[in-house]
Amino acid sequence: MCGVAGIWDFSGRSSSDDLRSEAQRMADALVHRGPDGHGIFLDQNTSIALSHRRLSIIDLSDQGRQPMTSSCGRFTITYNGELYNTHELASDLVRRGRHFRGHSDTEVLLEGCAEYGIENFIKRVNGIFSFALYDSVSRALWLCRDRMGVKPLYYGKFANRLIFGSELKALIRHPAFSRQIDRTAVAAFLRNNYVPGDCSIYEGVDKVPPGTLLRFDANAQQHAIRYWSLTEVAKKGIAEPVSGSDEMQHYLGNLLQDAVKRQMVSDVPLGGLLSGGIDSSLVVAMMQRVSSKPVETFTIGFAAREFDESVHAAAIARHLGTSHHEVHLSPEDAMAIIPDLPGIYDEPFSDSSQIPTCLLSRVVRRNVTVALSGDGGDELFAGYRRYGQMRKLARILECLPIPVVRGLCQMALFMPESVWQAASRWVPLAHQTTGLAERGQNLARRLIENVDEVYPYMHCHWPDPGIVMVGDLTSSALLDETEARGILNTPVSRWQYLDMLHYLPDDILVKIDRASMAASLELRVPLLDHRVVEYSWKIPEAMKTNGTDGKIILRRILADYIPPELFERPKMGFGVPLSDWMRGPLSSWIEDLINPSMVEKHGILNSEVVWKVWQEHRSGTRDWGYWLWDLVSLQAWLEEHGTGAHQS
Repeated sequence: MCGVAGIWDFSGRSSSDDLRSEAQRMADALVHRGPDGHGIFLDQNTSIALSHRRLSIIDLSDQGRQPMTSSCGRFTITYNGELYNTHELASDLVRRGRHFRGHSDTEVLLEGCAEYGIENFIKRVNGIFSFALYDSVSRALWLCRDRMGVKPLYYGKFANRLIFGSELKALIRHPAFSRQIDRTAVAAFLRNNYVPGDCSIYEGVDKVPPGTLLRFDANAQQHAIRYWSLTEVAKKGIAEPVSGSDEMQHYLGNLLQDAVKRQMVSDVPLGGLLSGGIDSSLVVAMMQRVSSKPVETFTIGFAAREFDESVHAAAIARHLGTSHHEVHLSPEDAMAIIPDLPGIYDEPFSDSSQIPTCLLSRVVRRNVTVALSGDGGDELFAGYRRYGQMRKLARILECLPIPVVRGLCQMALFMPESVWQAASRWVPLAHQTTGLAERGQNLARRLIENVDEVYPYMHCHWPDPGIVMVGDLTSSALLDETEARGILNTPVSRWQYLDMLHYLPDDILVKIDRASMAASLELRVPLLDHRVVEYSWKIPEAMKTNGTDGKIILRRILADYIPPELFERPKMGFGVPLSDWMRGPLSSWIEDLINPSMVEKHGILNSEVVWKVWQEHRSGTRDWGYWLWDLVSLQAWLEEHGTGAHQS
């Protein structure tokens, strides 16, 4: 992958030297995404500058350098991503008379847009990407992002300039950028442990939505075109289900194998992430089947057995015959990584699995430049344990009168944490093993308000961010199931849809993109090939989950590669023993970070509440683990990035 950035001064007053200098500064902020080279394109007549940082993966020669201009001279692109159907696209373009200087996917994308027009050609592309395409004839600039939102692209207008980049740190380098913190985005972060895709931590900055083209003209007018819609895919899939379990298993298996094979194309060393779970095991098994030599595989382990899957990963690696690498994460390793997190995730982000993901990315990069992961399987094939738990709860609620439900929930609000711990096997809580009382009470509050909509609280850490924030707060809504109810007729399908729309692009894909790119590692996600996503919606729910186990069809496919006894076990997730670490080796760092004087200087969090939460957690009175990590992560981000908060 690479880093892209650019500027369009709509006033036309910037000099060439200024544009070049600004574009260079923005690109320099992305050197981790592209350590192998850089380039700048200027059009002084339009006052546009495009910059690029290159991580060489395909076509390592100078013929792959960017920004790149089309053979006709009309279009120029700065591009971050990989296309997986390059050969087919290039063959078609050659037949139509296009000539190629090299064999990079950048050139294929560029010439395809020149031949067919970007709105038509982008629908034919299979890949993960974000890019800017400048049309010198129509004087238009296009910003584009892949269908599932694997690759990021931020943009904003400041002082009559459009500025954009792969990460916020590029925009921050521009002198016109304003670091005004959006308090609504802070509240949304506290609810979700990530900043949602429809906003940004800074006022005036947005993210290009997945599956979207944004067109800007010389009058600074903006027009959005949705070239791929998850909503339409879900509707069509539900309306056109496939039948025959053997047939759909065979078809999906072949489709996944094709996706994996396509994503193994690389001119640099390549490997696979192997957690020992179903998704990564299936990807690695398919990699090994088409490889002529042992695949390089990587896993991470923990001293705490409830978090450690490294033994299972090693057994699978031995069975498949991969060249396996294993690294163990200690509290000391975490301490070494944690100070870097605010710089890696340049918006507040507190999914604690960011810690092992960052460490693993660094280890993997020492051996390979490209790696394949199994991310996306839980969302596509109903793998999260909460789906089954919530379905059981929904069935129970259907049998009880609403007053009874609300009465039980009122009782739950006063139930001590020890009772929640004892009842955790039956209460539909998220996968984390800490903070069970808080999660259960959040769910109870939601049921009191609306018996029909409980899923938003499954993702919610701080339902009322006003408890921990200072000043007036504009409402930041929870996830809303209303739209999903109009499209999908089962609870599980609705929850999958919401996760694909929000949790997957804004949490999971942010986590792996920033962690991998911080290590200059390209991470590919074959399960999110758009053909797999589209077919997954045609598969009946019974082939995804039976209410206890998820990913039924993936389990059947994986059994053709690996004996079931190697992978059939309870789902663990990719967590860390965060609560214990926070009371132990991380405690001094946390206490220094969130003491009242440190918190008060930013004017965002309520210092008394934050300190009380910390005291309760440190003493063991309450287990605030993941909620406290939200506050700590936000405070650490403010220390590195925050310069002001809008108080209106």
